Amino acid sequence: MFSNGTSQKYGSQICISGGFNSNGRPARPEATDEEVRTEVWRCMDEYGKYRGYMFFGFRLTKSLDPQVNLAALMPMLQEAESYRKGIKLDGLF
Repeated sequence: MFSNGTSQKYGSQICISGGFNSNGRPARPEATDEEVRTEVWRCMDEYGKYRGYMFFGFRLTKSLDPQVNLAALMPMLQEAESYRKGIKLDGLF
């Protein structure tokens, strides 16, 4: 994402979001809590060191209910927030 020098060239002038493997196993409904947690931490370790990076991830659900979709996203987002604060949230999910 940033490996081509984009961050060094543009610095604080841009913001890039993403990084979460939304097409892979961590985004699937059957993904384990540990798989999701590992992917969040991979994103933050790899991209979070750059200025202008904003975590964004998405998980698939088998529902059209907004509450179900939000419930699937919240643990992932809480894990990203815990990384920012330097806290590992064991047993979050």
